[in-house]
Amino acid sequence: MKINWLSIAIAGVMLLAACSPPQAVQPQSTPQAPEKTVSPQLAPAAVLTDLAGREIEVRGVPQRIVSLLPAATEILFALSKGGAVLAVDPLSELPEGSLLERVEPFAIASISGFNPDIVFVGKNFSPSACEELIGDGIQVVYAEASSFGEIYAAIALLAQITGTDAAELIEGMQKEVMKLSALAAELEPLNVFFALQKAGEGYAAAGSGSLEYELLQLAGGQPVLAKPNEEYPVYSLEELAAVEPDVMLLSAELNYEAFVEQDELAKLECVEQGRVFKLEQAVVPGPSVIKALRHIYEALEMALIS
Repeated sequence: MKINWLSIAIAGVMLLAACSPPQAVQPQSTPQAPEKTVSPQLAPAAVLTDLAGREIEVRGVPQRIVSLLPAATEILFALSKGGAVLAVDPLSELPEGSLLERVEPFAIASISGFNPDIVFVGKNFSPSACEELIGDGIQVVYAEASSFGEIYAAIALLAQITGTDAAELIEGMQKEVMKLSALAAELEPLNVFFALQKAGEGYAAAGSGSLEYELLQLAGGQPVLAKPNEEYPVYSLEELAAVEPDVMLLSAELNYEAFVEQDELAKLECVEQGRVFKLEQAVVPGPSVIKALRHIYEALEMALIS
């Protein structure tokens, strides 16, 4: 039996990350909120640290939530807190039958208009917008994980804030990861190019340090690293053809036919042998990342028998 020590090591790191509370993140800069009156039902309860390293004061259990982050939306519904969500960003996937208003992350007046207790945002959310919301008496929490291990920390953080128990959800995810990692350890290593989105005439790909890169490793693949030390390197079609990967994965947003029919790629062996696979859904750093990991593993498994 071939042991994939890299997959085992990464799985171990994830288990340690799951046991670490969100407070372990070292604080960086904290937007200063003006003095405001606190209503009795929202008396200060705890000081936590969000995933941007900001200390946040949690005032009771939030009853009115706006999620401007697809991962946070996923987590809230997985924790059975979807009933407290008033609005979500345009990219958030909702459970079937859920009808929620959509709001753009830059529409600060619209966000404030929902009168939320708390707003969950991603790492690219504007610091000035954050300060503006805080000035309106709204708590802002950065909740976007940058690595696989941080996904567990994000779930634990949202569970703490919403007064729920994330143990069962995290344990279920960990079991699936361990099971898939064990299966992946049996695969013959394949050189994999993961195209994420169009970038000019080329494609941005999963590079070192990206979540997608971690997923490839966990699934048993060897990510293309022709451009080291770049999280999302851009490859021209000529550079991509020169790599000659064993397998190519496409993100859910890319057009499969348009990709494989390009002259520079059409004659690659992986294209001719049908070893180009498109993921069924976007990679989101939330509970659905387990499904994405499973899809990647299944693609690599199919590539070995094609």
